[in-house]
Amino acid sequence: MFKSYILGIGLLAVSSAAFAADDLSKLSFDDLMDAEVTSVARRGQKLSDTPAAVFVITDDDIRRSGATTIPDLLRMVPGLDVAAIDNNVWAVSARGFNGRWSNKLLVMIDGRTIDSPVFSGVFWDAQDIVLEDIDRIEVIRGPGGTLWGVNAVNGVINIITKNAVATHGTLLSVTQGTGEHGLTTAQYGGAIGDRFHYRAFVKGFDRPRSSAFDGSSGRRGGFRADWTATPKDNVSIEGTLFRGSREELMAFVTPADPYHGPRNVGFITGAASGSVQWTETQSTRSETKLQISYGAGLQHSPIWSVDERSFDADFQHQLTLGTRNEVVWGVGYRRNSAAIGSPADTLTFGSSVLRQHFFSGFVQDELRLPGNVRVTFGAKAQHERGHSPELQPTLRLLWHPAERHVLWGAATRAIRTPAWAETAGSTLISAFPDPQTGHPAFVVYQGNPDLRSERSRSFELGYRWLPNDTFSVDVTAFDEDFDRLIASQVSSPYRDAEGTLITPIAAQNSAFGHARGLELFATSQVNDRLQVSGGYTFLHEQTSNNGGGWPQSQAQLRSVLRLTPRLELDSAAYFVGRLQTQPVPAYLRVDGRLTWHADAAWDVSAGVQNLADARHLEFIDHQTASMTTRRSVYGTITWHVH
Repeated sequence: MFKSYILGIGLLAVSSAAFAADDLSKLSFDDLMDAEVTSVARRGQKLSDTPAAVFVITDDDIRRSGATTIPDLLRMVPGLDVAAIDNNVWAVSARGFNGRWSNKLLVMIDGRTIDSPVFSGVFWDAQDIVLEDIDRIEVIRGPGGTLWGVNAVNGVINIITKNAVATHGTLLSVTQGTGEHGLTTAQYGGAIGDRFHYRAFVKGFDRPRSSAFDGSSGRRGGFRADWTATPKDNVSIEGTLFRGSREELMAFVTPADPYHGPRNVGFITGAASGSVQWTETQSTRSETKLQISYGAGLQHSPIWSVDERSFDADFQHQLTLGTRNEVVWGVGYRRNSAAIGSPADTLTFGSSVLRQHFFSGFVQDELRLPGNVRVTFGAKAQHERGHSPELQPTLRLLWHPAERHVLWGAATRAIRTPAWAETAGSTLISAFPDPQTGHPAFVVYQGNPDLRSERSRSFELGYRWLPNDTFSVDVTAFDEDFDRLIASQVSSPYRDAEGTLITPIAAQNSAFGHARGLELFATSQVNDRLQVSGGYTFLHEQTSNNGGGWPQSQAQLRSVLRLTPRLELDSAAYFVGRLQTQPVPAYLRVDGRLTWHADAAWDVSAGVQNLADARHLEFIDHQTASMTTRRSVYGTITWHVH
């Protein structure tokens, strides 16, 4: 392992020293601090004016990362914990509570929630977006429920795609390697007149098995159109279809074969989505947005069959009152439904068809005070039919003591509503011989319809500093308390009507926890050819049920180097400490990528992932037989004619 660390650090050191003697570039202070984000306040806002822990992955970061999946892109975000369970399944979370079924991180694409109502998390293998079409990924570490609703307890990820006007022309891209077989994208974008722009794409991938049974393949197609109906009205329409398959080595119990060990399970996966967004700018002081979206997903296998549907209607109004107040308010409606079955009788629900209806409203006001102080206060109320309303308030302060210094603090309350798997699901966990009859006896997880929402109270303090035009530092400290966490409690065994011995494990709001930590990120524009960035995260978390798995320390170092006007060398090293609740040792992941811009249309790149180790373990999941992540090499050819 020590040699692996030296290898990774050495690769970055060579990149950093290559052109250190050149003149410093004249990167302006405004360029660094005026980058616009929209996910913190649901409106355009300068990064320097955001009282939250925000990290933005730009389109250039995406292009130069060499990543082929969204989870691999998210590794560069300080404060996020990203671990590959196998070639298709990831554990992604912020500030702890990580696992395959992570449920305290809200993920959106263009403001449309993609979390599954079955477990309040994301099927990451179905989010096969064309990476070239992503404008940026805004990641908020910390609660965001005041604006975005329930389940945004520990963070918000908003994947924002490009306007169709920015993707004119023909794009063809092919990636081939040991980890990707025939990752292919074809896209065409154009315009009809001066006010209607569009793009359409198809994409396919085929990932071979990495360690055992974890191969996958998929095909996606879609379109986006942007129409400037009038000088004040803009309409965006999007739609996608995805169909794929994957395999996993899983341990599960069936009544017909209760003692069978892990077995290979094939999944048919799919997704469909569509959205329409209308934006009207009444004046420089008033803007309204209405978004209507639809999403569907399926996961079919011999173990379970899940067909999900969701419908969202979201309205918001941004209003400037006088010279000191920026108000955003809105209302929303969400309907979830799912048809769930289990051919192997390992998973059952109280009903084969489940439905939810949510109504919500929010308001947030930013008040500018003398002395470069801004106060933001707001709250979101959400009501689910048949349950009591939930309130999520926040108070945030931001102060510019000097031009290049920003201090901010926040106090927020967030909630997570129980998922269907926790309220209505019944799952066979394990089997053992009945000591009296010798017949199979079962341990059964039983959902609880009386579960209440999990709660968190969070306090954050942040500092941003730009000592000069080429260096920036961002530090965040946080302290969070959690109560009413959903945990499993063993109840007294009983015999059912057929005499089978059952040991029930019931979901209860019986757990609590506390987390505190520090997140540090710094960027240096060394010269006009080299940029270096690094981050460090410390997390101390204690929960009464020891749920999930997370590292106490993480560190990263990335360099972006332009060797010549046509040749780029990009490298990254990610250190992940030993997981606190799992026997997963620390590891170092090193990625590198060399790109040649042959001309204005052609790019050729070659890269390697996991250079430091031939293979390493990142996470252990007790349902999926966790695989080691292995080294991979790849090459990509891209042709893009504008």
